[in-house]
Amino acid sequence: MPDRRYSRRTLLRRSGAMVGAGALASTAGCLDRIPNPFSDAYTAWLPAPDELDQEHYRFSRWNNDDLRAVNDKFSDDWVYDDIEDTLEPVTLSLEDISESVYIDRVQVHQADFEKQALVDDLEAEDYEEETDREGYTIYVNEDTRRAFALDGSRVLLTPTFDSREQDPQEALEAIIDAKAGQAGRYVDESDACSKLVDAIGTKSGVIGMTFESLDDWLLDGMVAWGDTYAFDGDTTSREWVLVYEDETDVDTDDLETWVEAGGGKYGEFTDVDDIEYSQSGRVARITGTMDTEDFP
Repeated sequence: MPDRRYSRRTLLRRSGAMVGAGALASTAGCLDRIPNPFSDAYTAWLPAPDELDQEHYRFSRWNNDDLRAVNDKFSDDWVYDDIEDTLEPVTLSLEDISESVYIDRVQVHQADFEKQALVDDLEAEDYEEETDREGYTIYVNEDTRRAFALDGSRVLLTPTFDSREQDPQEALEAIIDAKAGQAGRYVDESDACSKLVDAIGTKSGVIGMTFESLDDWLLDGMVAWGDTYAFDGDTTSREWVLVYEDETDVDTDDLETWVEAGGGKYGEFTDVDDIEYSQSGRVARITGTMDTEDFP
């Protein structure tokens, strides 16, 4: 990849994926599942990029129950601080988050919580109730330029947006509207995104994005990529899904050469064993396995 913004670890951080992974920080043995009403419909949360004043953006979805189940296998614990930092000022317990969806830098958490307790946390930090939208109450802190939206089982939140970025309330409204079917969705307005999410499916964790160009780390014709994780004890199955403009652009021999050369110069496949390549129409797949302790 051309710069550190798109290295695997950094991409996971900046897409919010590791924030989702941070929700694995539960008490030992606390693996009871919280009902997940949107586990197979995370794409409904993804607004069309222009709803977020963008041309493309990264997204991810994490099943935090799966992550907790292999919590003791991970060798890296930096995710815990990250999740704590991003959830402040609400005192949402990490073991109560079952699933997380990340839309660029905005987070959507399915969780078990008392709404009034979170409202009290926000009001104590000068967040003001701005509006109700599709069943969500939106709170905004104008000084920090952050916003939260709450219903009875989900928490949406933004990071601090600077003055050059979209208004945080508008970002949450765009995502809420997409989920409610009141705004365009990524999968409906981007053929590349639709093809991608169909191909990557729903696993322990999925990451994806569309693009026109990311400098020289891509092969000609690529228009979207996905990265998936399926945890199984000490071993994790990995799959990269690459969508091309046309199936005639796909060449698995070129793909193998690209991977052996580093797959973007930053060792994306260094920890992956048993790599195989396949093609189905416009979609190419790179599959392999890694030690779970090497995640992410």
